Amino acid sequence: MLALRETMERLSAVLGPGLLGLAAGLLTAALAAFTWAINAEMCDSLDAKAGAPPGFHRSVYFGAAACIALFPLLLASDLAETSSRCDMLVDTLNDAAIEHRAQRGSILEMISCLRGLVRIHHPSLQLITPR
Repeated sequence: MLALRETMERLSAVLGPGLLGLAAGLLTAALAAFTWAINAEMCDSLDAKAGAPPGFHRSVYFGAAACIALFPLLLASDLAETSSRCDMLVDTLNDAAIEHRAQRGSILEMISCLRGLVRIHHPSLQLITPR
């Protein structure tokens, strides 16, 4: 169980800065698209060159800015859900360990008895003890 916690901490340390960098890059791209959308002269000239209806490129850039700005939130929500599920898994494992703690003593006694029997009958054989 400690290995699970260490693995999750390692993943968090790796994914955190990566997600931050990705979010910063996407928000910069969203700002660029928004800046293009509010540049009326550029959008009007693009509409005229492409033969598009007036305001078409402005709408496209506003839509792109909105979609690009929301994308980091979608990524973060997916990671947050995964983190919450891992917390639930750790809680479930802790509950199972508490329930089976009383049985653990009897299992360890049984293993030590079996180890003694194996040594009596076959001294070269040894059982592997769980950690």
